[in-house]
Amino acid sequence: MSSLRHQRYLSHNPHAVNVVLVHGWGMNSGVWQPLLPYLQEDFHVTVIDGFEEDITAYLAIAPNVAIWCGWSLGGLLVLDIANQYPERMQAVVTIACNPCFVQRDDWPCAMSLLDFKQFQQGLTDNQSATLKRFIALQCLGSTSQKQDARLLQQQLAVQPLPSLSTLQAGLAVLTQDYRPQFAQLTLPMLCLFGENDGLVPADVGDALLALNANVQLSIIADAAHVPFISHPEKVAQQLGQFVQERLR
Repeated sequence: MSSLRHQRYLSHNPHAVNVVLVHGWGMNSGVWQPLLPYLQEDFHVTVIDGFEEDITAYLAIAPNVAIWCGWSLGGLLVLDIANQYPERMQAVVTIACNPCFVQRDDWPCAMSLLDFKQFQQGLTDNQSATLKRFIALQCLGSTSQKQDARLLQQQLAVQPLPSLSTLQAGLAVLTQDYRPQFAQLTLPMLCLFGENDGLVPADVGDALLALNANVQLSIIADAAHVPFISHPEKVAQQLGQFVQERLR
């Protein structure tokens, strides 16, 4: 039985389209709270909470057809779903997502393997401290760094922390190379990045365009790894504009 939970926020707009939001590693769906008010005019929003390695668990609670938007680890899950079940997707949106999260010889624009292994070890040694450190890293570089970190801490405290096994399974997904899935997609794609993101460098955008010319890039100025928290209105504007240009 799936551990995923979901909540729907319906728009009063008769022309609203479905969007599914999938959060990133170690967090919960509360991270989307600042963004939701800006989406209500144009979107019926389904927020998914939790993490499952079996992607069919996500499909079971999502609308039949929707735009799927994944943040960081959530973006990798969305790429996987898009490749296996493209008929369920109108478009793919990723936020602060690198299809190859850990550096490889041919992919330098990513987290170093050493840093990633140290992070894995830190999780085993002290789960709570590692999550706090991760929150700080996600917000570093944002013009509203302290407020962003405070909101993430508050949302993390609302629900029980994910189990160690769930967190480890999520990290295992982050070690995988999703570039082949990314390159094969023919769906409309929007990739949003924070200009000052220390975990997923915005510079990776050029490499993504080289993989798939179908992708549309957007960089949110003065944002870090959580642009939907620091700049929710700008993220919503980019999403709305993408829909108008590519899906209408």
